Amino acid sequence: MKDVQETPTAGYTRVYEQAASKGTAFIEDAKTGVKTNHADKNHYKNDPTKAFRERIATNLVRKILEFRRQQHSESNSVRCLDVGCSTGNDLALLKETLGRSKDDSLVLEPIGLDLLGAQLEHARKNLPEGTFVEGNIVSLPFDDNSMDSVQCSRLLIHVPDLNKGLDELVRVLKPGGSGAVAEGNFYGTVVYTSDERLKGVATAINDHHLSQCAHPGAAMDAYRALVANTTVENTAIEPFPVLTPDPSYGLGMAYLKPTLEAVVASGGIDQTDMAYFLETLPNAQAKGNFFLASMMFEVTFDKKTID
Repeated sequence: MKDVQETPTAGYTRVYEQAASKGTAFIEDAKTGVKTNHADKNHYKNDPTKAFRERIATNLVRKILEFRRQQHSESNSVRCLDVGCSTGNDLALLKETLGRSKDDSLVLEPIGLDLLGAQLEHARKNLPEGTFVEGNIVSLPFDDNSMDSVQCSRLLIHVPDLNKGLDELVRVLKPGGSGAVAEGNFYGTVVYTSDERLKGVATAINDHHLSQCAHPGAAMDAYRALVANTTVENTAIEPFPVLTPDPSYGLGMAYLKPTLEAVVASGGIDQTDMAYFLETLPNAQAKGNFFLASMMFEVTFDKKTID
């Protein structure tokens, strides 16, 4: 796959790589405006895409069960890999969803990989039966054809060599196995408010995110690359609309304020714009006069069986 241009390591990618080298999950960087602790159990507590994650788990379990019926495997273990697993929440959701299925003979073997090794201690507590390793999507430490399913969520936007990352997901997937990639598209974010100044600041924040991502349109990039990949089939893309009055997407003002400061530093807005935004936003939200509309995408594929 050669159609997606590689992007130099910069922006959020640089920040995550630096945190990984320091062995921390706490990320603070003034230039990008990131200040968050990815090991905090409350990090995704108010995630507006939770229903989207649940849909992905449901779809993956359905395909895993279908694959196993066709495979006639003697093993009752299904090896499910989440790349960029963080603290293991999506794997826990997959386990829970499989447990609710009508087939109670299968046992999930959760396998997670993340660049930030400091998160994995929490993943191991979350899923003691799981295997969690530190690593990079572009060089997965797993054998060819070894996973029943593969997934990653909100990761490819930070991967400069997106094609290599996708190739690795396909490589480790068993023939007949299924993959799911969950990504957004920062190009499509729309701000709804009658307050033009609020709208201008929110637009500047989104433009800042665009400038810091390796692949702001990762969902479309991934879909196009997978369609061109001759080793996979049944490639599909399905949207999931997100409408929220919260520009921090559930992470709170402590997360949003450093981003605003970075936008000020880059010249996207000035200090008076930032002060106006912080002062006016709560009232606009209370009156239903501020929403962000965006779209997440679920890109799914199956690895072709060997004739």
